[in-house]
Amino acid sequence: MISKNSLLLFTTIHPYGEKFLAQLIKNINEQTYQNFKVFFCFNNLKIKKKHLKEINKLRNKFIILKTNLPPVKSRIITLKKMIKYNFNIIIFLDCDDLMHKKRIENLLPHLNRNDFIVNNLKNFDNKKSYFNDIKKKINLKSIIEDNYIGLSNLTIKKKSLKKIINELNPKLKILDWQMATLLFLKRQKGIFLKNSITYYRQHENNFYKNCNNSSEIFKQLKIKKEHYKFFKKYNDVYKNKYEELKNIKKYFYKKKLYNYKSFKKKTRWLEL
Repeated sequence: MISKNSLLLFTTIHPYGEKFLAQLIKNINEQTYQNFKVFFCFNNLKIKKKHLKEINKLRNKFIILKTNLPPVKSRIITLKKMIKYNFNIIIFLDCDDLMHKKRIENLLPHLNRNDFIVNNLKNFDNKKSYFNDIKKKINLKSIIEDNYIGLSNLTIKKKSLKKIINELNPKLKILDWQMATLLFLKRQKGIFLKNSITYYRQHENNFYKNCNNSSEIFKQLKIKKEHYKFFKKYNDVYKNKYEELKNIKKYFYKKKLYNYKSFKKKTRWLEL
């Protein structure tokens, strides 16, 4: 049974995402289940009257926090502050993405039996799913090489968030991959839901649209290397992955990553 104060929807409003605020508010109001609060973090963006005017159109109660920090650090600091509020479950949503009207309603039957839920992610324009191959039961092995768990399709219990919050590293660029890895390492139970959907807006600077040269791939492999470096203290699998990626150029040719189309097909973790 989900209590009245259990659910908190969390989104960060940043300078780029500011233009989507009205659309976001409308989308939240269209959810078929409305028994939740909304937590807004305005990061590197002055809160203006026009923002408050839009937010006041919400059917839900809301909380607003202001930060001026790098994106990953802002989210970690905000999550630490959020833990003090009266809720049991946090639902993540990027401010430039949208939810299917039944995203939250379709999560409800599964919240009591799981520590976290990863819902389906579909392309904003053509509504095609990114993850047709993901099974309902998910584990650490499924995100070692790449990641399908993002800050627009993740729902997590506060008790599980507490288990990982102090181990989050603001220096790592991919926060969602870091959070997901820690959840599995802490033996938290998660499932993937196909019928709960977020529509992901793919931007012009997204890796999948610009992966057409080796420098872009090298840049992303460096991020991956840092991820493995951080997690090698937790698990020998990550230690071995880090050793393999130590020499990025050698790894690049060994794995034949100069085949850009093939690389994109195999890789999900980049900038979701």
